Amino acid sequence: MNLVVLISCMHEKDHGIIERTNVLTDVVVVNQCDNDSEDKFCFVDKNGKEHNALFINTTERGLSRSRNMALKNAIKADICLISDDDERLVDNYEEIILGVFNQHPKLDVASFAFDRKDKHGNYPTEEKNMGIYRISKTSSVELAFKRKSVLDSRIEFDVKMGSGTGNGGGEDTKFMLDCRRKGLKMRFFPYTIGALLSYNSQWFHGWDKKLMMDTGWTAKRGLGYFLGYLFVLYKVISGYKDYKKVMNPLQAFCYLNMGFFSTR
Repeated sequence: MNLVVLISCMHEKDHGIIERTNVLTDVVVVNQCDNDSEDKFCFVDKNGKEHNALFINTTERGLSRSRNMALKNAIKADICLISDDDERLVDNYEEIILGVFNQHPKLDVASFAFDRKDKHGNYPTEEKNMGIYRISKTSSVELAFKRKSVLDSRIEFDVKMGSGTGNGGGEDTKFMLDCRRKGLKMRFFPYTIGALLSYNSQWFHGWDKKLMMDTGWTAKRGLGYFLGYLFVLYKVISGYKDYKKVMNPLQAFCYLNMGFFSTR
């Protein structure tokens, strides 16, 4: 199987992100900038091995659009690994990921651990199937998947969600929920495949009114009306420790509802 890393980034001036991210396989980079162009080339990694690279400059905006463009253009990929510009992969990530898919031939989507210092850095210590709770704790950069399985199921990242849309995040959660709905086999593996180098979000700026409204809207879009509204009620209670300095539970409930019933 051929593993291709899909990198989304912005305003890169050269191809240096490939080395910074420690890519040691084929790679597709989508660089959102101020021009449209493509560059196909081969590069030699630090181990002396040669790989193929496709570097796409685009004037399109939105993280989901970037991810979809990379996925569409990774035509030689059996397995795709999502990546951002603020991480560094471990040297043996290819061995880990392909090993998992070889050992589990019916597997479609795998998530892995990352070395990260934020609140999302606590991972299970054993393999787990990916239910809704595990999906809610997983970010896109922890995902590897069979390209054919995703494309055959007509799954892509929602272009109305994610950084650059003004609607907050959640595109990775919806992508995984769509995979689950389509019956793809999904599982978490407690193997570390990289380190997150930055914790600065492009869309999270504190638990304010807008964030709560975005949370309500993404809950409905990702989970549907019934489960989405259950999540709204759950968030009022479970999120209190996060929002209590800026609003009370009644305000949080109102803002979540405003977002849930809004049209965008």
